[in-house]
Amino acid sequence: MTTPTETPPAPPPAIKAFTAAVYESPVKNIYFIKGLVSEKFELYGEDLIGLLIDIQADSFAYYYKNAGLGTLEAQHQLALMYALGKGVDLDEKKAVYWFREAAQRGHYRGQYNLAVLCYRGRGLPKDDEQALYWLRKSAAQDTPEAHNLLGIFSCLGRGVAVDSRQAVECFEKAAQQGHKYGRFNLAMMYKNGFGFTSADEAHAFNNFLRAGELGIAEAQNQVGVGYSYGIGVAVNKARAVEWYRKAAEQGHIRGQYNLAAVYEFGLGGVEADDKNAMEWYRKAANAEDRDAQYHLGVFYLNGRGGLRKHPEEAEKWLLKAAAQDIVEAQLCLANLYATGSGNVAQDYEQSLHYYTLAAERGHKEAQFKLGLIYEYGNSSVAKDYKLAKQWYQKASAQGHGEAKINLWWIQWLKWLLPYV
Repeated sequence: MTTPTETPPAPPPAIKAFTAAVYESPVKNIYFIKGLVSEKFELYGEDLIGLLIDIQADSFAYYYKNAGLGTLEAQHQLALMYALGKGVDLDEKKAVYWFREAAQRGHYRGQYNLAVLCYRGRGLPKDDEQALYWLRKSAAQDTPEAHNLLGIFSCLGRGVAVDSRQAVECFEKAAQQGHKYGRFNLAMMYKNGFGFTSADEAHAFNNFLRAGELGIAEAQNQVGVGYSYGIGVAVNKARAVEWYRKAAEQGHIRGQYNLAAVYEFGLGGVEADDKNAMEWYRKAANAEDRDAQYHLGVFYLNGRGGLRKHPEEAEKWLLKAAAQDIVEAQLCLANLYATGSGNVAQDYEQSLHYYTLAAERGHKEAQFKLGLIYEYGNSSVAKDYKLAKQWYQKASAQGHGEAKINLWWIQWLKWLLPYV
């Protein structure tokens, strides 16, 4: 008699680890991860925190005296004054000394601030192990900033192995205490599925919402995106506009671009308003948002938003966007150089260059225009029916009607002229 073979249980779903190394941005206290296709992974941390609210003229003397007498909070406040240069010349070595005095006696913020100085290498050599030691001491007293930075350490692999699940746990502890960066970082983990078995758009949205309510501009923009496209929440264009505005008014670049689009196209119950659209596009464009640069260029090209037509200014902004691979900007430049306008001279070589850039990235109109150039030629480009046919075929395959007609003509011409 044979015993039936038991089917082994399926292994539990794997926890999603980071796709590539998290690294620190040149922008202080912001961290990114390479390897995400759609957009960056961004975490937020913070530098020195403290209790300096009302610095009086005699505060330094008061804290110095009481720190020397062993008063714990005075030691911490004195350290902060040295670290921040408040009421005394900045001296990070003395800040380290007094933070250590407070930290060794159990002051939770002193422990956190000493960890930050160790991590940053300020006032002493950079030391991730010491930073981790003091962070854990502070976190043991449930300091939300310490939990958040421990989460970032788990992402960066600072003094510990990279561990996405551990990072989530740390961010959760910080978020539960109302820590805005911890809440935002938790939202980013949910959004990308790091530390979980898969992404969770609903939890990501809810955490972005709470971080946005705490004032983080990037979270406010993410909430706007969620309401715009139904990511983790039902579509609500009017609410999206509210959140884009919150982010934009804080200077958030993508929030400014999104609000500009709201005004340009009259979304979410907002009346279309080219002038407002132009003003927000300009703010974002000046901050190097490539999409905003393209739209601002188009506004100058067509004289919209209260602007007079200004081909040279349009060229300036379109060049910026085209250099950052905005294919529509490449096509606009190609059209501009094909005909010339104002003080922008006709330039067939530049026109060919930008049509080719856009066509190689799959833009069917650019592919069709290249077909025309090679079919008829110009003063800078010789006729080439083979290349014309190739570009018509690419545009035709994407449903470009005129390209289909011209392709038929080229093929009929080949029947007449076999060398084509």
